[in-house]
Amino acid sequence: AALGLGSSAAHCTYRLSAGDGWACERGAAAGSSHTDWPASAGTFVWEQPVDATFVGPHLGGWPRVEVEVRWVDVHGRSEVAGYAAQHLPKTPGTHALSCRVWRPRGSLLERLSAFFVGASPQAPCITA
Repeated sequence: AALGLGSSAAHCTYRLSAGDGWACERGAAAGSSHTDWPASAGTFVWEQPVDATFVGPHLGGWPRVEVEVRWVDVHGRSEVAGYAAQHLPKTPGTHALSCRVWRPRGSLLERLSAFFVGASPQAPCITA
């Protein structure tokens, strides 16, 4: 779920990544959610199932999910709302993950452009 995006519709894409020596043995390491148009103001729910198995030589570089949240503006364009990353749980089963979404502030010119034209500043790469 996402709160406070300031839009009437939003979706996200995700990527599972891990450190050196780790590999995704089974499942999809990337995907995207549906676009949610919530009835209640400002609460977007995706409940995206992710089923992947990672193998690695040690606990260092434990897998994490990297998320790009996008909103749909009044013109129907998909714009970046922000980015987030969260390490995956170390136990199998169903989990609800929570993380803060951030977005690059951009220069004054980029912020003015975003205000008048759209197209918020974007991060060049979300990997650490």
